[in-house]
Amino acid sequence: MMRSVSLIFLLLVLTASPASGGIIFDAPAGEFAAIEGGDIPDAGTITCDIGVETWYSNVDQWAPSFMLILADASGDKTVRLSVAKDDGKTFTYRWSAFEGHEYEYDLAFLSLKSGHTSFKLSVSWTASGDFNVHGEDQSGQVGQTRFSDTRFEPSKAKVHVSGMKGSAQCSTHDT
Repeated sequence: MMRSVSLIFLLLVLTASPASGGIIFDAPAGEFAAIEGGDIPDAGTITCDIGVETWYSNVDQWAPSFMLILADASGDKTVRLSVAKDDGKTFTYRWSAFEGHEYEYDLAFLSLKSGHTSFKLSVSWTASGDFNVHGEDQSGQVGQTRFSDTRFEPSKAKVHVSGMKGSAQCSTHDT
């Protein structure tokens, strides 16, 4: 069966200003919203506070998820920090890297049984290729991991959302 994909491209400029507007999304199961971000510094931190109003679920499609993606200048190599609702109440936080459409690595660093609707994702990076990733739910359950990839130089950020309706506030800070 071929999956149909609806692409919704919105412009998002990631800023450190708390007064800036947030992201509002509504991406039913089997569809995703790609929110194009902006350029990022050589070293920095991006944090997204996510609130979910509705979880859409369809076993014939993929799991509901929110992905914070850093891409190189060509856009071909990406690293992704995500939270996905794997089943009724299990949420898995992952750190993954892709070259084109192929996985280079995929690390599940936190799995929570939770009914929460608020999450936080954060990734910090250095110019030398060190990454610190962090995920937590609204009750304060936290997971984090560190990873080094000296071959990857992030220059752009974006967000992908699938199978959920809600909002997020993302901010970028130089370090």
